[in-house]
Amino acid sequence: DADAFRRAYAQGTRRDDGTIKPRSENTVRKIIAASKLFFRGAVRLRLLRENPFADQKAPILANPKRLA
Repeated sequence: DADAFRRAYAQGTRRDDGTIKPRSENTVRKIIAASKLFFRGAVRLRLLRENPFADQKAPILANPKRLA
């Protein structure tokens, strides 16, 4: 399920000190975009009937912190 994957991936990674750093929304969107492309290819090759990531939003947004 693409929604569950998105939530799990967004939770982030565990640091050496044991804390968890959540991933930024744009990082999650980049992975979702790559997943959409991968599964679209699998559908085109008829390896899958449908793309589980087809309805996921993946546009990369501007980061206002970097624009300042």
